[in-house]
Parts: sequence; C-alpha cells; structure tokens
Amino acid sequence: MLNRPMRCLTLLTMTCALVLVGCDRGELPDAPPPEPIAEPEAATASPTADAPADETDDADEADERKLPESLPEVELADLEALITETAERGQVLVIDFWATWCVPCVVMFPELHSGLKAMGDAVRPVTVTLDEPADEVKAMEFLAEHDALTDAYALVRTSEGQIAVVAGLGERWTDLVVPAILVYDRDGNLAGEFIDDSRVPPILERVQALAAADDEADDADDADDADDADETDEAQARAHQH
Repeated sequence: MLNRPMRCLTLLTMTCALVLVGCDRGELPDAPPPEPIAEPEAATASPTADAPADETDDADEADERKLPESLPEVELADLEALITETAERGQVLVIDFWATWCVPCVVMFPELHSGLKAMGDAVRPVTVTLDEPADEVKAMEFLAEHDALTDAYALVRTSEGQIAVVAGLGERWTDLVVPAILVYDRDGNLAGEFIDDSRVPPILERVQALAAADDEADDADDADDADDADETDEAQARAHQH
C-alpha cells in the first residue's frame, strides 16, 4: 500500500496530466475555415454556356443585315409601269396595299402571301406599305419575317401623290383605306378589287382562276399553232406530189 506522500505525489502527477491534456485540446487552434469554393467559370468560359446567347446575337445581326436601308417609294407612274412590265411577262399581278398599324392587313398577310407564292411564277405578288418613315423599319422586319421583301415598296408620302394612286388605279377603291388588294390579269387589266376585307380565300380563288384561265388560253394558242403547222406540212406535201 502506497504511503500518504507517495499517494499524494501520484495523485498530483495524474491531475497535472489531465490538466495538460485538457488544455491541449482546449488550446488547439480552431480548424481553419474551409477555403471558399471558387465559383465555376462555366458561365463565362464555357463555350456551351455562351453558345445560345452568341447564336441569338448572330441571328439578330444577320436579320438586320438582310434589311434594306429603306423601301423604294412608288407613285402612280411607277405602279403603272409595274403593271405594264408584269403584263409583258405574262403574269397575274397582285398589289397589296397595307400597313403595320392596320390589324386586318397584318392578320391576313401570312395566309395571303403564302397562298400567292404557292401558285408559282404565274403570279407576281407586290406589297406597298402606307407606313410613315418612322415605322418603315418595323414594316421591313415584318416583311422579312414573312419572306416578302422582294417587290416591296412604300407608297409616296405626299397627299397629292396618294390621291393620284387611288384615282388612277382603283374603281371601287375611292379613298386610301387598307387593306386594299388590286388584282390584274396577264393583259394588265384590273380584274379584282378587295377593299377593306380581310377574307383571304376569295382573293386566292380569283387569282387562281385568272392564272388558270390564262394557262388554258396559252394551251389553246399552242394547239392552234400546232394545227397551223400541220396544215402547212400537209399543203407542202401535196405540192410535192404534184
């Protein structure tokens, strides 16, 4: 059995050891906070992340590059020359007077012009916008969206010029109301007026009928020419026999 001094010494040694162990744990420096996780750089460096935005920007720029600086302005003499030129080509002409501020014009435009294009080279669609210069870019963007920048014009901006167009081209079109669709046959004659009416099927039916009638007339002319050639050949053959 340990004597008192030795027991006290032992107890003192153990106590000191416990105190040292506790202090060590208590005085250990706190674990350093975790290093902040770096933000992923994919948002700025990843080509995949950037591609959609870049492609969109490129597409927008491409669309802007496709737009002309402005639409050619036409007055009565220009439109009369266009009618004559189209007749010389042997085409049915459809002139669509419209504007971006005209709701029926905008609503009917896609159906009308897709239907006219489906008829092929027999038909020549032309658009004439009544938009003011401040809205011309908006008009061109709309035309580009519907692949209708070919044969696209702006109506002369003077009141006198506009009155002359209405008086010179229309029969029922007596004021500058839109939509106004004027249809000319292959001889350049006014063959249909669709004024302030957004119904597309009657327009397409009229244009199709004119195109078909002209095709039938061409076929008849070709047949007549063939008959004349046959008669000439027969006459020459009889002459040789004699």
